[in-house]
Amino acid sequence: MKTTLFHILFTLLVSNSLCHEREIVIAQWAKPRRGDEPGGFTCEDLKQGAPRFWKKRQFYDCQEVGSWENIYFIKFKTDVDIWRRDYREIGEGEILWLANRMVNDYRGSCRTVSEFFEDDGTNPTHTIMLTGLYQETFCKQLMKRQFDAYQVTSCDVAELGEHRLQLIYLSTYQVQLNVPAERDVVLDLVVQLNNGLSKCRYNAYAVRENAH
Repeated sequence: MKTTLFHILFTLLVSNSLCHEREIVIAQWAKPRRGDEPGGFTCEDLKQGAPRFWKKRQFYDCQEVGSWENIYFIKFKTDVDIWRRDYREIGEGEILWLANRMVNDYRGSCRTVSEFFEDDGTNPTHTIMLTGLYQETFCKQLMKRQFDAYQVTSCDVAELGEHRLQLIYLSTYQVQLNVPAERDVVLDLVVQLNNGLSKCRYNAYAVRENAH
């Protein structure tokens, strides 16, 4: 079959689109039971929380992928090419930060964390990458905070955002904990940081290593 300019352009467009499709996992504490209504957390809960993003197909292919202790995990796909033009060239930490905001429909009381889905077996390290509002004193304040079952042993700025995202200058911090950064630890830390703030100001995920 003769290769035409149209076929070349079409192939490039399809390849580019596929490269920008990502799978994201949302972790959230179980919602409380109310009467006969079960607790937990489902795809339907996620869709009802931010329906506009699902109707526009910015989020799609939702799957409930299980629970651990009192945390529920939901996986879905997103295509960054469908996002606003100025969101398409942002970094991976910023993509996750923004997706976390979107699934909460830009509201307060943010009780979720997001990370990219890993289909190979990986173990959490003691290190998390935390993306949020840039503040010169953030690391100093974080080091002073008291947490019940873990403590922050170090905090450094890993990356400064070059442009404002939703009127906020973001920074990604590399945070070291004294325990492995299991999802309950990461979720607890982020929920505490977001407590009382409008919208989702912080998101984090564990740096992982290959399981042996």
